Amino acid sequence: FECIIPFSYLILQNQFLYSLNVSLSKITNVQMDETEDETENNRDEQSNVQRENDRDGQPNVQRRRVEITPVDLELINTAVMTSTNIITLASLSVPEVEFEIDMNKNHVDVQILRIITPQANQSGNIRYRSNAVTQPVRFKRILLCRCVKEQNVLVYLMITHDMNHRLFDRNLTFRDNGVISIGSFLRILCPDAIQRSMQNIPLLTTDYSAVALQPPSVLPSISINTETNESFAGIWNNSILKITKTVPMSTTCSSRLCDKQRPRDWNFVDRGCGCFGITGIGGSNMALVNTISATNTTKNRITMHSFSSSKFNNDVFLNGPLPANATISSLLHNNNLHTAIQNCIDLINNNDGFTVVFWYNRGEMNDQSLIGLNLRDDAQKQVHSSKQNYHMIQILPTNREFLDSESVLGRSLSQIKFDVMSISNNV
Repeated sequence: FECIIPFSYLILQNQFLYSLNVSLSKITNVQMDETEDETENNRDEQSNVQRENDRDGQPNVQRRRVEITPVDLELINTAVMTSTNIITLASLSVPEVEFEIDMNKNHVDVQILRIITPQANQSGNIRYRSNAVTQPVRFKRILLCRCVKEQNVLVYLMITHDMNHRLFDRNLTFRDNGVISIGSFLRILCPDAIQRSMQNIPLLTTDYSAVALQPPSVLPSISINTETNESFAGIWNNSILKITKTVPMSTTCSSRLCDKQRPRDWNFVDRGCGCFGITGIGGSNMALVNTISATNTTKNRITMHSFSSSKFNNDVFLNGPLPANATISSLLHNNNLHTAIQNCIDLINNNDGFTVVFWYNRGEMNDQSLIGLNLRDDAQKQVHSSKQNYHMIQILPTNREFLDSESVLGRSLSQIKFDVMSISNNV
């Protein structure tokens, strides 16, 4: 059987191929032109990187340095850092997810927001997802964290005798020398499926030790949800900071994991600050408690009456850690200290402002209509308050050049910081 193709069809085919070649040639030329334009634009962008700011007011050179690096540089390019993929808490909460995916191939990156220690014989009430039964569990520590991937979502890491008990095995030195503290980043390797929660916040568990991560040079801006009754995290960049009162407080801790945060919650009461061990021999047990407010770029403001952080002190207005001989009398009404605090904050406010990391929840109040009723459980009388409570946990300059003592801004800040060696016990 022979197929006879009309001559007219061959002519049309040739015309089509010719048109196609012309079109491809034009496309190729356009792509080459676009590539040349893009290359030229890249050159222009690189030449302007030092003087252009991005939409958050952060230098582009900072914006590009957002990479996940372990604190222990020997772990770079090892299986610990390369053999797993990031997974969300939402994915880990899917029923029977542990039977659908390879649980050895995942990790969750978190930022520590708070360390909770138990009072005498205190238990944490956790709720199982499968049967909604609440069960008390004795714990050693509870870490409230922010999930980096889901940004504002909170998660608990509860440490008990059989839950997350290996969490710091890889980082014992970092845990005790201040490398890991509130505000630090951890990689949770091979997390289990989420089966439990506490106060509507999921409980994350793992059989592996966490990896301490270097903090990113830029944090994403996370706005506040004013309509929610749940707890979430927030981050404000380019905020204007104001401190109206600073009070020194002697504490029971001279270590670093707790960062001297929330001392009024644990100081001189039957509970610990959160630290495991003490390696800061000769360190001060003094905390500086601030009445503080932060205003973001849209003029929203959050306040906190007792913000305290040793890292904040050293980053912003002290030229070193407080010495062991620092006392309340040497810091109270110290005009040089208060002047340094104000000058340093003004300098940073005028140069890109502050990055503020916080978490928030809606408080509770007694429902007045139920006070007279004979309710067995006081919790039944509680209703959500109209006021949200904000808990700042990390404050640092948005322009990270302030943290580099060799940069222009870093040198300018260093020159006006308070000299801790000038502290005199005779003040």
